[in-house]
Amino acid sequence: MSAALATYPLEVVETRLIAQNCQEPTYRGLLHSLSTIYRNEGLQALYRGFSLTVLGIIILYFLL
Repeated sequence: MSAALATYPLEVVETRLIAQNCQEPTYRGLLHSLSTIYRNEGLQALYRGFSLTVLGIIILYFLL
């Protein structure tokens, strides 16, 4: 679970980099994306949806 906690913001950044407009890019790279998201939207934006990941981990833990 700690690995998911550390890598989840990177998944958010990856998703935003892939989904951005190629003609007018919002983000220039990994560090620029992380800093821009953190500055404009706060830390919560980097972990939005993380609770579903934790729920999935918990369910898998109890099933196995």
